[in-house]
Amino acid sequence: MSQGRARDALPYLERAIAGRPRDPDAHYALGLAFHESGQLDRAIAAFEATVRFGPRHADGWNNLGSMLRAARRISEAVAAYRKAIAVRPDDRAWSNLVYALQYDPTVDAKRLFAEHQAFGRRFPAAPPMPRPAPDNAARRLKIGYVSADFGNHPVGFFLLPVFAHHDRARFEVVAYSGRKRPDDVTRRLATSADRWVETATIDDDKLRAMIVQDRIDLLVDLSGHTRGHRLGVFARRAAPVQITWAGYVGTTGVGAIDWLLADHRHMPPGSESFAVERIHRLPRSYITWEPPTSPEPGPLPMLRDGARGPVLGSMNQLAKLSDPVVDLWSQILSDHPTATLLLVTRGLSDPGTVAAIRALFHARGVDPSRLDLRGFQPRDELMRIYRDELDLALDPFPYSGGLTTLEALWQGVPVVALGDGDRFAARHSAAHLAAMGLDTLVARDRADYRQKVSDLLADPTGLARLRADLRPRMAASVLCDGPGFTRELEAAFLAMWAARPGAQEATPSR
Repeated sequence: MSQGRARDALPYLERAIAGRPRDPDAHYALGLAFHESGQLDRAIAAFEATVRFGPRHADGWNNLGSMLRAARRISEAVAAYRKAIAVRPDDRAWSNLVYALQYDPTVDAKRLFAEHQAFGRRFPAAPPMPRPAPDNAARRLKIGYVSADFGNHPVGFFLLPVFAHHDRARFEVVAYSGRKRPDDVTRRLATSADRWVETATIDDDKLRAMIVQDRIDLLVDLSGHTRGHRLGVFARRAAPVQITWAGYVGTTGVGAIDWLLADHRHMPPGSESFAVERIHRLPRSYITWEPPTSPEPGPLPMLRDGARGPVLGSMNQLAKLSDPVVDLWSQILSDHPTATLLLVTRGLSDPGTVAAIRALFHARGVDPSRLDLRGFQPRDELMRIYRDELDLALDPFPYSGGLTTLEALWQGVPVVALGDGDRFAARHSAAHLAAMGLDTLVARDRADYRQKVSDLLADPTGLARLRADLRPRMAASVLCDGPGFTRELEAAFLAMWAARPGAQEATPSR
């Protein structure tokens, strides 16, 4: 349902509820319409009514959890997902649960891993492959990439250079796309793949059978526990070597996935005990990407005539705005009385949510007038805001920025990040900054984070120099080295293929 159609449907749904005020399905339909039209508070209320009148409405509990997560009410979201699982223990609610826990600063790495293991135990041991894996050194290996996010999405931006630069003498690229709304990125990826398979309407059993029939050698999960994932296919094993990469934040908990592809920052030595998969670390970065076409970074906004003070900000989703983040950012605003905090994210399209965020900071002594809160913006407008309005980006924790950090740096906005996180999701920004040789922007702890912000703002001339250096520095790094990164990725795939059970010494070569 499009946003426009959802808004058109609202009066009819509200009239239906007036006639059937205790009908959970009517409230559920209304909740979906509120969600699609960007009215987060009203969607939460509608789903709360759904489960009040239908306590065994699994979809109601599941959607309530997702709305609560979007509103940064993580503990309530987790409770709603557990209710959904108790009613109907399907993959979707389980995945939403473990994904929501990634945002919770009160959940440590040990418990996070245990929850993922519990998800994985739902599946019986994977059967052996129905065919032997031929080991002919002359043939190309078939790589199957599985994702619902082949489009205008971080995964799409990460895969564009990989699909374009794969060595077709060694590898055949098959994409299994569950994307329901294709876009320009989808079409570019489809053109770059050797074979493109639409899978949105195919169930897990049929998709597994198709992959087995296609004789895929290495099957790559690009979703983990995010929307539209196919972990059920991987759990039943559809290829001799199965890998998770780029679409999630750490272990899937699925024992039939052989490898987790990472780097030394995301999965440092000793973190192996928090993954059911074996860890393969890429040498420079765990992703590369294709930056947007956008104007060169401009002058530092705080040095322009008429500037009232520095603008600090974040474009991350509200679920990442944990209470410790609000505490720290409020302290930083106290340190810099002329600074403004700019937050831009979809959840702030809802007036009730905006009021709640203002109240959070006001309770910590921040005048609401110092907050600039904006809802959904098209990507081009986000790039303009970075370039023209933001002096310094603040990274959240324990779930740090990923694509948002890359986009900020590309637009010339330095990002201050915390480097002491206990989970994969906490290390995104630190890893991206390290890949650019910018470890000086990675804080040891929260006190150091606060000090780094102060040091940067105290030296506007130095901050302006750093701003001018960021895009060329990124362009020269692995983050924009599509060909070089893809060679490293292919070397990883060849090593995984050689390490598969029963592998002979010969490996495919030119």
